[in-house]
Amino acid sequence: MLGQTGLRPGQRALDVAGGTGDIAIRCAKAIQRKVPPQSRLREAQSSRGQITVCDINPAMLRVGKNKAIDQGWLNEIDWVAGNAEKMPVKSESVDLACIVFGLRNVTHIDNALAEFFRVLKPGGRFYCMEFSPSVAKPLKKLYDLYSFSVLPWLGEKVANDRDSYQYLAESIRQFPAPDALKTRMEKVGFEQVHIERLMGGIAVIHSGWKI
Repeated sequence: MLGQTGLRPGQRALDVAGGTGDIAIRCAKAIQRKVPPQSRLREAQSSRGQITVCDINPAMLRVGKNKAIDQGWLNEIDWVAGNAEKMPVKSESVDLACIVFGLRNVTHIDNALAEFFRVLKPGGRFYCMEFSPSVAKPLKKLYDLYSFSVLPWLGEKVANDRDSYQYLAESIRQFPAPDALKTRMEKVGFEQVHIERLMGGIAVIHSGWKI
């Protein structure tokens, strides 16, 4: 997904529900690779807050922030507590906005999509990577068996938390199918919405432009 974004120095990125910091750190690395070695010190000094992580869970934000600091990302990432349905982010302030395996947990998906559209600059792009209920037929029976039987059992044995893994399987089945989410993205204003199915449809990348 990040390879598709074309994120470059000087652009601002927003990662929502990204408290673990994994996507933000990858964004920072992608930007750094495009900066000439002789300019990296100057770029690091001027790139404070180039990436913003917004997550509703302060504890998750602390985890991500500590991870980023441990890897040497001190200034590039801002950490903000906020709800995806009402982001504490200025309108038309970011070039890239994304949510990875997080939209499924939002109560009102259309409100969150409208917020993503609001915070993007004209010409900005939104990405959503999420598990999908529309798995290819050859995989469906095996995938359902794994999701509703094996996964909760593993959650109980390994993490002592069967309920969370059961919720994961159930929430995936309740999430909109790819074409339905595409329509909802278009309804809030996104254009040139693209769907890319991964691993037989187990996960899907949706992307759209704010023109």
